Amino acid sequence: MRRPVAGGARFAATLLLALSAAACAHAPGGGRDQVLALDRGQAGLLDGGGRIVFANVVNDSRCPRGATCIWAGTATAHLQLVLDPQSGDTVSVLAVLPGGVLRQDVGAQLPVDTLGMRITLLELLPYPEAGAERAVVRPRAIVRVSPSPRPGR
Repeated sequence: MRRPVAGGARFAATLLLALSAAACAHAPGGGRDQVLALDRGQAGLLDGGGRIVFANVVNDSRCPRGATCIWAGTATAHLQLVLDPQSGDTVSVLAVLPGGVLRQDVGAQLPVDTLGMRITLLELLPYPEAGAERAVVRPRAIVRVSPSPRPGR
């Protein structure tokens, strides 16, 4: 009769523990909501470690204030999550904001869930104005970072 190898079970448990710890190390979000105002190129520190960087505006087709448009348009910001500042590991996130959506319009926002975090573009400034020349202003993103909701909650 063969006896089970205890070392194999111990190895499997150790491997599972190491993989779980590694997975947690890649989720820099903290346990609470953070709202960060970031200029293009600026990084914000996350409570649980890591950083979020507002890399650039990918698209801004929002209907200007004071104009009549057939659709509200959207704005898209490229954000980078720096998971481990030591290694430089980053994850790119494209956050979309529907045109005409105000910061308090939570139901109309489009959050992105990744790595245990929920990232929501709340505002992208400046907002386009009808008849105004696009001033050369450094864009600013207002971003909420919060824990992703758990399934079933």
